[in-house]
Formats: sequence, C-alpha cells, structure tokens
Amino acid sequence: MKPLTAETQRDEFDAFDSVAMVFAFIHATAGAEGLRELLAMWADNADPISQERLQEQAEELEAVGLTEAAAIVLEAAKEAPTEEMKAVLEALNRFPSERIIALRGLYRRGMSDEAFGFIQSKLSAADLGDVLAGAGKARKWS
Repeated sequence: MKPLTAETQRDEFDAFDSVAMVFAFIHATAGAEGLRELLAMWADNADPISQERLQEQAEELEAVGLTEAAAIVLEAAKEAPTEEMKAVLEALNRFPSERIIALRGLYRRGMSDEAFGFIQSKLSAADLGDVLAGAGKARKWS
C-alpha cells in the first residue's frame, strides 16, 4: 500500500461512491475499532452525519453482507443527531437576529417535543416568545 499523503488519500477515496463504501473500506483495513474511531471523529465534527443517514449507510452495508460493520454504524446512529436536531443546532448557531427567524421557520414546519425542549433549554423566555409569536402558534412552556 502507498504511504498516505493528501494526494494518495484523494486517489484512494475517489473510487468510493457512497459513505457506506468508505465505512466498508475502513472496517476491512482497520477493523472494528478503526471504524468506531472514524465514526467517533465524525460525531465530533462540526457537521456530524445524521442518525437517518447513518441508518441508511448501515442498511447498505447489511445488504452486501457486512453485518459487523452495519452493527457498528447502527450503534453510532443511536448517538447521532436527527436531521431535525441538526437543523435546530444550525439555527441556534446563527447570529441572534437570524436565529429567531430560522427557528420560526422550523417551528412552522412542525417540530418534535424533543427539539422544542432543546430550544427551550437554550433560549431565554423572551427569545422563545419571539419564535412562537412570529410562527403564529402558541405553545406552553415552563
């Protein structure tokens, strides 16, 4: 195997057309622990893979008989944020004036109790009131 440099990494991974293929490659070359390490690094990334996306990748691995790798990816999916929570986190990381607008949009489209509770824990009562008022809906909070 060629030594890993920026150029060889690009060449090696260009052949993969899905994240599941990358997971399969890492599992085959670095074993279960290597795949767990990769998933842990990705989870700590500023833009982690969503729970739904990891579940899709696990299904792809399972479909080709890579059951151990699929199980490891499903294990990581349990700790990954949902697509909804990723959108909430992205909205909360915006500038204050944009944050309220972004959260209003998410709330208007429908929001789980989990996501609403998370937002409630992060916003002041005044900001939460602005989100709800601007969304044209009422919801009680404590």
